[in-house]
Amino acid sequence: MMSFLMLGSLLSLGYALAFQFLAPGETGSLTYWCGYAMCFVLARLLASKHPQPAGDWLVMKLLAMTVPAGGVFLCAWGGMNLLADPAAGEPEGADIMLYSSSHGQLLPLLSMIMGAAILAVSLYRIRSRAQR
Repeated sequence: MMSFLMLGSLLSLGYALAFQFLAPGETGSLTYWCGYAMCFVLARLLASKHPQPAGDWLVMKLLAMTVPAGGVFLCAWGGMNLLADPAAGEPEGADIMLYSSSHGQLLPLLSMIMGAAILAVSLYRIRSRAQR
């Protein structure tokens, strides 16, 4: 049985080559990237019984760091949307509109609250693990 990184790389390479030849115009679509990610999920399932997974700790640390990064992203997204003024003279369909005016300020506020909660829990868990 191969380790996660080796198996994930081989599965994703095979998937990318097959997708390139079968549907070359769709390689930038969401379907393509979801399938690409599923190759690594499948590799993780297949390599879970491997006695000495090479490099798995690095992948797991990187995945764990996406949680606080997601909290920062939610806070930044909410803050940008609260600061974006829909009455700044831009046309209605302009790119400066980062949120739908039908949601008003509720969606950005909820996103900032959720991002702050994610960051607080992540920092608490990092701190509690560092004290062990």
